[in-house]
Amino acid sequence: MVSLHVLEDVLGWLSVLVGAGIMYFVDAPFIDPLLSIGISAFILFNVYRNIRRSLRIILQGSPDLVSIDEVEKTVMAIENVHSVHDLHIWSVDGEYNVLTIHVVLSAPLPMAKLHSLKTELREKLLSLDIQHSTIEFEAPDEDCEMEECC
Repeated sequence: MVSLHVLEDVLGWLSVLVGAGIMYFVDAPFIDPLLSIGISAFILFNVYRNIRRSLRIILQGSPDLVSIDEVEKTVMAIENVHSVHDLHIWSVDGEYNVLTIHVVLSAPLPMAKLHSLKTELREKLLSLDIQHSTIEFEAPDEDCEMEECC
């Protein structure tokens, strides 16, 4: 973000310098407004891109680089996982990705096995560029109010 601002300043300064040099030697008064319009268009284009990216983060949209289908497929491939629902992925700042998920188990598991399953899930999710995950395990016969919403 800062480097873009510096680039805009440098390009603006360079354009003014070159434009002034041309107008000094050649009678071309149209160069000044033409350069102003060009610089303004460049800045507006970058503002639009930044606003789009910022709104996606503020509205908690899914990150572009993380595939929800791939995440679901990866979780489903792990032993003792029967199904998943209430899967949400969003980005905090455009780089740090967060996930919440309900994982329905194939069968009830002891606490030590649940701990190792959660560790395995977090490692797999980290490899998919998800840095923070909140995982809720559910028994196969447990009713979840969230199951029908997603």
